Amino acid sequence: MNERIIRFLSVEINNIKNVAKGIVDMPFMYDKSYYSERAEILGIYGQNGSGKTAVIDALNLVKTLMSGETLPFDGINLVQGGEKESSICVYFYIGDEQERVYRYVISVEKIKENGIDKLSIKEETVSCRMLTSLDKELSYGILARSKNGSKQPFEYEEDIEELTGGDDDKRIDLTVIKRLAYKENRSFLFAKEMKELCENSENTEWHYIPVLGEYARRNLFIINQGHSGVISVDFEMPFSVRRKDSDVLDQLVVSLAEPVVFEKEKYALFCAVISEINSIISALIPGIELKVKEYGAQTTKNGNEGVRFELLSSRDGAVFPLRYESEGIKKIISILNILALMYNHPSVFVAIDELDAGVFEYLLGELLKVMDETGAGQLLFTSHNLRPLEMLDKNSILFTSSGADGRYLRINELDSGHNLREQYIRALRLGSDTGNIYSRTLKSEIRRAFYMA
Repeated sequence: MNERIIRFLSVEINNIKNVAKGIVDMPFMYDKSYYSERAEILGIYGQNGSGKTAVIDALNLVKTLMSGETLPFDGINLVQGGEKESSICVYFYIGDEQERVYRYVISVEKIKENGIDKLSIKEETVSCRMLTSLDKELSYGILARSKNGSKQPFEYEEDIEELTGGDDDKRIDLTVIKRLAYKENRSFLFAKEMKELCENSENTEWHYIPVLGEYARRNLFIINQGHSGVISVDFEMPFSVRRKDSDVLDQLVVSLAEPVVFEKEKYALFCAVISEINSIISALIPGIELKVKEYGAQTTKNGNEGVRFELLSSRDGAVFPLRYESEGIKKIISILNILALMYNHPSVFVAIDELDAGVFEYLLGELLKVMDETGAGQLLFTSHNLRPLEMLDKNSILFTSSGADGRYLRINELDSGHNLREQYIRALRLGSDTGNIYSRTLKSEIRRAFYMA
């Protein structure tokens, strides 16, 4: 394998929002094949409030920490009510000259600082195991475990020796990096200051920690409800853009209410993104084209040269501001460049909350079918629309259960040879041998509730 391939395999969440414990395996992880040179799609289904969004929020927290960024101020709301701490465990496949699986476990806890409740990192661990040519998996070996508040950089002395080579100056550097990272409430193991130490280690397993950090910054795209929220209120439209010469994702935010000013370089990048979107959008929504209308040069707030412009929609010769398009069209436009990356690159992972929001169900099914059959990357999505159940294999569908423990499951009795949508609805009505996938509602109780109100 010449090109390095990195794939997301699985996430286990504990005490995140209303989920006490839940495991989400991608289809290849479920089959123990890890990677087979094609796209991998997983849809999560279930009734409202059953833990679908908790998966997206957990992945967003992992991306934040692995990217070397600070925990969000409102992250404390992720911890399940009544609990003091939460944990997330993620698995990644890395394939180049040799195949290996990395496991990252992060524990966070509620603390009070200066009278204010906040979320703080408690402990983090990175482990690795090799996949042999005989398809026998070796056991995980802990590469590094770090505890916030401990005087030592790592829990085990041999890990410190392995990374520093016994150099006292490097040991001091390691201690300083840890204290600074945890003081700023960001990951110590994935701190950017760790990059040089990891890359110079004689143990090659350390070399892949900064590799995973770069993967999180460049190739992990998490589209949560905040992304869709600003679109639905016609406030602004965010575009996630990956530069070829940078390991950082650019977030280009365009106002839908009025013209916006970008610096020249940023404006050129945005125009390139719109050009890419136009090459795809007409195949999904015939007759539509995006136009960027320039209003001339204007100095930015930073005093740099910029361009003032507005994003327009063109349909059969009629041109109007994009804000007047439907919510579904704006949602599709905002994620198309990300989906194009996922379609073409095997190491790109995209997670989208409520992918179906405002999107015509037939179009949604066709889009997912194309991605599944001819794409290269990975897509995880949550949805209420059942059309994808008719288009995807049963291993590509995960259902939420009504219990807080064991929250996510595959229904074993579903048959790929038959209509999964009809089978799922039947399981909702009659129950499933695999687990309770629906908290029963009665029409008589609903009628009475409305009458009493």
